[in-house]
Amino acid sequence: MENYDNTPQNNAPAVTPGLAGLLGLIVVLTLTFIGGALLTLIIVGTDFNSADGTSLKLINSAAQILFMLLPALLLGRAIYYDLTKLIRARKPRVKDLFIFSTGMIVLIFLIQPYTYLQTYIFNHLAEGSAFLGEVKALLDQMNKVVEKSFKAILGYKNAFDLILSFVAITFVPAICEEVFFRGYLQRSFELKWTPFKGALITAVIFGVFHLNFYGLLPLIAIGLFLGYSLYKTNSIVVPMVLHFLNNALSFAAYMIYGEEELTISQGIDPEILGSQIFMFVLLLSLFFLFIFFVNKHYKNTTTV
Repeated sequence: MENYDNTPQNNAPAVTPGLAGLLGLIVVLTLTFIGGALLTLIIVGTDFNSADGTSLKLINSAAQILFMLLPALLLGRAIYYDLTKLIRARKPRVKDLFIFSTGMIVLIFLIQPYTYLQTYIFNHLAEGSAFLGEVKALLDQMNKVVEKSFKAILGYKNAFDLILSFVAITFVPAICEEVFFRGYLQRSFELKWTPFKGALITAVIFGVFHLNFYGLLPLIAIGLFLGYSLYKTNSIVVPMVLHFLNNALSFAAYMIYGEEELTISQGIDPEILGSQIFMFVLLLSLFFLFIFFVNKHYKNTTTV
């Protein structure tokens, strides 16, 4: 893989890209989960259930900024020296934003029938297997914990609280997570292996990070598409905008449909199975056509 030759002294990063990626992963995940938990305990105490929703939104945003964004920037500057070059901080073309936003919307709609089919199949298998039934019960309990935390952040009492929820769900993750996952981590893995391996490994880590096991494969798919958009456009702004778009649409769906938008393991209607399969095949075909179009028109991708 290419060398990252931007240090003023010996034309090499302070450590190997693979080690840089591993170091960043350990530091950021440790700080995010442990530091975030400690921050929550300090501010709201041990009674999480009675915690004020506004406080949780502020804690969630502060944790991402302090324990994800800031360490990624500091590590990137310390190890690779040229932070702008590392995270590919450059202005995107309007055409790039439009094209990849279109692909993102197709992917978001594709995930809906996929989630339905996944849930239908898994529920059906769990009914016929005691082991899978126990696994499903465990996953349902874990999913309820995730749903509860999202409800606390998404809930609002007034207009200010609603704006705060929107910012905490859309803007903050779009910036913090993209700088770390796509900007720092993917770039490190690209330099260690290949662009595809770097994007894929980062996408898997991105999916697991969100602790949503029913949504694991969709999250990996989204992460991989975000990495793909970064590689093709050479601008971190593009996956930031796509991440924001995905979260904003999810936020809007929750505001419209309420709690049922978060519940993906229940409420399956076998009568619409055929239509869901049709929509899945149709949207998957459209998404593959989109990828074909992008690969054809972005042949001369520049690298840094």
